Amino acid sequence: MIVGFDWGNAYTKICTSDKVFSYPSDIISYRKIKVSNALREHDYLFEYKGRKGIAGTLARDEKTALDRTRKGDTKLHEDALIRLLIGLHQLPDKHFQIVVGQPINRHSEDKERIIEMVHGVHRIIVNGKEKEIIIKDVAVGVEGGSASLSNPKSKLHLIDIGSGTINFATVINGRFINSQSTTVSQGMENIEQDYEGIAANIQNIVIDLGWKDFIYILGGGAKVLKDYLPYALFTPIFQGRSYTPEYANAIGYYKIGEKLWLR
Repeated sequence: MIVGFDWGNAYTKICTSDKVFSYPSDIISYRKIKVSNALREHDYLFEYKGRKGIAGTLARDEKTALDRTRKGDTKLHEDALIRLLIGLHQLPDKHFQIVVGQPINRHSEDKERIIEMVHGVHRIIVNGKEKEIIIKDVAVGVEGGSASLSNPKSKLHLIDIGSGTINFATVINGRFINSQSTTVSQGMENIEQDYEGIAANIQNIVIDLGWKDFIYILGGGAKVLKDYLPYALFTPIFQGRSYTPEYANAIGYYKIGEKLWLR
């Protein structure tokens, strides 16, 4: 099964051949449940290599001020891997070909180690059910840039506004343009609702990069900041259906997987 997997810090987004969905990415350490509620669709209790924790909607509900989601300009860490394995645990197959994402500024630096981290056989227990997950192939897409495949145009400047990073990606005729792209290691969860301030910073970076037209915003912060920025929302399209901007990367990753492995 080919899967496009956007392991964002706020929400995990997944695209398969017939399904696009999301749920909270929160992961917290396991703690005693004082009063048990019925588990909802995206409530997860997990065990992985001796580590026990709570994830998904339940983790978002139960986290305290001391719980912190792992952020930063790389996905080369165990929390990202656990998000991936929990997501794959929910899918009907056990054999996968995966495309994940990495912020622009650390893409080349960390790509091979991310592939090494993800590739191979993993075992994880989620809500009491153990599953063997076999990841046969792995590719690492560029956050923001890969989203262009979800609605291709000859020229795109894409601002991918995430919870921990903001990626500025330029794609012209299907080619990523390094000189007009960058990552800022600050996202929606770092700004304490100073939307005007972060919008001003985004516009300053757009000026520094020399962008003039064909500028779109996407990612989880796009809807929040759309009234503060003079740029259009980017609309990903999959299987003839339009989706909201936060799914653009996951759909783009899936499209990469199709090109690589669907013969």
